[in-house]
Amino acid sequence: MPIVRVEALAPPELEVAALLERVAAATAAAFEVELRHCWVTFQPLLPGHYLEGGRVRASEDARAAAPLVEIIAYQGRTPARKARALRAVAEAVGGALGLEPDLVFVLYREIARGHVHVGGEVL
Repeated sequence: MPIVRVEALAPPELEVAALLERVAAATAAAFEVELRHCWVTFQPLLPGHYLEGGRVRASEDARAAAPLVEIIAYQGRTPARKARALRAVAEAVGGALGLEPDLVFVLYREIARGHVHVGGEVL
């Protein structure tokens, strides 16, 4: 059930579908789940609507501004699994955006079971 939300200044040549597929594949592999159990969204940040390092970022900063990424997953994963997921998602997002993974900010958020509704069921 991992969900990955990516927000970034998008370079003009970005193929969003390729980014989504790359991040989903990396997420599924890191969590050892089927691809159909992963959700990924991409939200482009508008130039002038993102401040990082004390500086409002413009469109020409797309290759220098850190993408903001959030992974949401159930509680109970080991620290090693979480670290593997954080690295894999940073590498996938960085690769898709033409950035070094070190530039990607990834937040891992855990939720308890019983706090998700999908497919008509509370999981």
